[in-house]
Amino acid sequence: MPSERMRSLAIKALERAKDRADRQSRLHDVDAELLPEFMWDFFWDSAVHIIGDKLREISEKSEQKKKGHKTRREGKVDQKWHDGEPFATKGTRYGARKKVYNELLVQCEKSTVRAVEILTHVLSKIRIEAGKDGHPFDESAALPRSKRKEVTAMSRMMSRASSCVAGMKGRISKDKMGQLTCLGAILLPEKNDPSFRLCCKLLIHDFLVAHNHESPNAEDTIKEEHPQFPSCKRVAQRIYRYETWEQLWAEFKKTNKGIADLIGNPNYPDEPPTLFRSSAPWNMVKGRDSSCLCTNCETTNCALRGKKQALGAMELLLETCVVAPPADDDDDSETSASEFEFSDVGDNETSASESESSVDGDSKTSASESESSDDGDSDGMAVEADEEEADDELTGMLGSVTDWLQGGDDEMKSRHDSSSSDDGENPAETSDSNSTEGDEMKSSDDDSADDNNTNSKSNEELDAEAVPKLLRVRDLLETTNKYDTCVACLPCIGKGGKLEDAKMSCVNGECPKCGMDKIWSKGLRRRLVKREWDAGKKEWVDKLNKDSKLATDVWAKKVQWRDYVTKARPTKVDKSSRKSSADKDSEYDPNAKAARNIVLQTFEGTVIDFLDHIEKQITSHIAHRNLVCTEHRSKKDYDHNSRPWTVHRDQDFAENGSIENFDKLQSEHWQKSQYTLFMAINSFLLVDEWNKTEGSLDEGNEVTVDGELYIKDPGDVHYRPEVNLNSFWACVKSHVRDDIYCVVDEEGIEHEVERRRLRLRKRHTICVAHVSDDMKHDRFAMKTFSIKELEDVESYMRENFPNDIPAGNITHLHLHSDNAATHFKSTGAMESFTSFTTSRGGTLKCKYIWSFGAPGHGKGFFDGMGGVFKNMIHGLIKKTKTSTGGIEGTASGYIESPQDVFDALEYRFSGEQLEARRKKGGKGKKNQVDKYMFLQHIIEADGEIRRP
Repeated sequence: MPSERMRSLAIKALERAKDRADRQSRLHDVDAELLPEFMWDFFWDSAVHIIGDKLREISEKSEQKKKGHKTRREGKVDQKWHDGEPFATKGTRYGARKKVYNELLVQCEKSTVRAVEILTHVLSKIRIEAGKDGHPFDESAALPRSKRKEVTAMSRMMSRASSCVAGMKGRISKDKMGQLTCLGAILLPEKNDPSFRLCCKLLIHDFLVAHNHESPNAEDTIKEEHPQFPSCKRVAQRIYRYETWEQLWAEFKKTNKGIADLIGNPNYPDEPPTLFRSSAPWNMVKGRDSSCLCTNCETTNCALRGKKQALGAMELLLETCVVAPPADDDDDSETSASEFEFSDVGDNETSASESESSVDGDSKTSASESESSDDGDSDGMAVEADEEEADDELTGMLGSVTDWLQGGDDEMKSRHDSSSSDDGENPAETSDSNSTEGDEMKSSDDDSADDNNTNSKSNEELDAEAVPKLLRVRDLLETTNKYDTCVACLPCIGKGGKLEDAKMSCVNGECPKCGMDKIWSKGLRRRLVKREWDAGKKEWVDKLNKDSKLATDVWAKKVQWRDYVTKARPTKVDKSSRKSSADKDSEYDPNAKAARNIVLQTFEGTVIDFLDHIEKQITSHIAHRNLVCTEHRSKKDYDHNSRPWTVHRDQDFAENGSIENFDKLQSEHWQKSQYTLFMAINSFLLVDEWNKTEGSLDEGNEVTVDGELYIKDPGDVHYRPEVNLNSFWACVKSHVRDDIYCVVDEEGIEHEVERRRLRLRKRHTICVAHVSDDMKHDRFAMKTFSIKELEDVESYMRENFPNDIPAGNITHLHLHSDNAATHFKSTGAMESFTSFTTSRGGTLKCKYIWSFGAPGHGKGFFDGMGGVFKNMIHGLIKKTKTSTGGIEGTASGYIESPQDVFDALEYRFSGEQLEARRKKGGKGKKNQVDKYMFLQHIIEADGEIRRP
């Protein structure tokens, strides 16, 4: 039986169709509710037929619509390709692009390889079918605008090259071959071609990218906003330019001479054109010399700035000699003169005649005083001499020098006598009255004794032996940084070796192979320069060697470099000496001051003078850099091998901060209010994290494989487990399966280790800042600050990390600082450090170590935090100039004293302010500090620091 709902539907259907049948017309006066059941069955069958007809009608209309849609779609697909019009609206264009992109994602499943295959086929098919319909399709038009310009430029270049090659008929002559190999003549379009400028920009862009350095730091990026749509930005790694535009232009002219002639200004050939500067990559910025700002590193930076000029001069000489291919490995013969060919240079004869003039110019004299002669080692730059023959030669040279010093070289004495007789006096006879001339004569005699050992060799052979040293000097100057320069001077460490691995004999210059002096002053320089007695000047002078083809006038070219020098300040001695009489001794004055100023001064001299200065500077820098690298390696080893229950502490005085009003009165400019900031960073490994044998590890976590467990012994609070010597540091790379992790050790070797064998190295760092109005940075202030700090740190650890301080106080402390003798490296500071252990049970229960950093390299994380604090105070003071609300956290609303500095810092690095600061920093910025502690020592409240 039909339901009530179906009955109502049927009644409505009958009422709508009652005029269409005779049987329905007889029911006009009948009440539908009084009809019997069989009548309802009849009505139901009729309603089913009516509803079925209606559904068939709707279905037919739907099929017709689908057919119409299909017909229109097929019509669009079947029509021929034509230029057409762009999308009418942005919405239509966006919808079409979205549909195509979504369909591509589905078909290629986000596989770049599949996407390339699909897009390549689609573009090729469009190009073929559109070409058949008479509307060629350029595939490059589908590329981005920047890539489209490059493809267009390259296609024009290739078209230009094809036309040039097609015009060459018959046998290709030497001139035609030269045209084929010349990039500027073949590949570049005509100068009036619109794509010529674009081609030049691309070549210059690639040149600048190749000759400059991209930052290795993944976070060192630069952003550029779209000029019309600021929300659209592009990000790229910074490229640092350490050379001037003039130096880069000179390099570009060497490698792209034809292009440089076309785009350069013939009136100013040494100045880079505007096109060269404007073609630089958008992410290239001017780089600064990375240095620790110590005297040695900065002086070396300044000295190496002249190496480009020296290399430019040496390139003229290197073009005159052609180096033969290296000999076979089985050939143990010595390098012969036939292996090097010297072409005749027009300036060679003139340089030999002009070599009578001194090559040292206005600069300092050569420092070639050596007790022995050593030709050094070519270090793979050319064929090396046999070791036994080299030893025999070295022994012979040393013997010759010794014989002469004992009076056995009569010929050398006679030459000195004859050279001095022209002036009427012998330099040797005046040695007692003028020790400087005697030292110079001795150095000259050493060189002459070395010449006696080479009398049996021809000039060509001597020049051939000097060419490998010339190439080593060239390679030395071509290094990109100070570290590589130092490594290049030490061939004993081998290619790819580390400076910190060098032996002390190599670093100190005692090795017969290592050191720049083996290449220059004891090698190449002795072939280029001879010391002769100048009767007019009555002194020894350096002159170019006439017998060597290498001694051309390029060595006399002028080079500029800079160096830090110290100059004495004007003192009472200087002022009184101007008025002193001739018989008054003004060199001594008890009121004189020894203060000196450091000045950066520019020097100018010949290439030889520059190399003399570089040798002296590099020799001292090798020892300095070796010490710094060794310290860095030691610090890294300590960080990787340290254990729990040990506190590491770095400390240093920050530069005094200033409290100054930006709107000063005239009299306020002579008043200065400062505060002392003593920084310390305390860190320790969390023993609870270390002892875990289960739990997930994240990628990049530092771990110790097979590290011992640190469990507190209630019976002996000073108990420490023995260190497992087979344990090693590693970094988690990935999670392999279950509880197996893949870790990478220091040498880059991967290991699959179970989680129970991994000890997580998670550090807790406490930054402590002492604010005081005591301006003296001495050991008494350091002791006062350290005592208070250790007590507070121990109290903090007992309250929050009781398992990390089982004895109730710090039993193992590693203190690190710089070498400042005033407040750290002194006997008084050592006595204070000893008292720390005495108050904690003595040396039997406490192990405290104090290590000092390399001279001039004591900067660290604590110095950075000191700069952050001072910069914040400076910004708050400056903010009061425009804000009327005052500074939160201070009693007065302003910063007027060290007490206000303390209050402002403590307010901003604690509680809600600290959490807001960390939340604002985001996940991308790493803050190593887990806890900030600020301690104050104000003289009015805490009293003066006790001093004797």
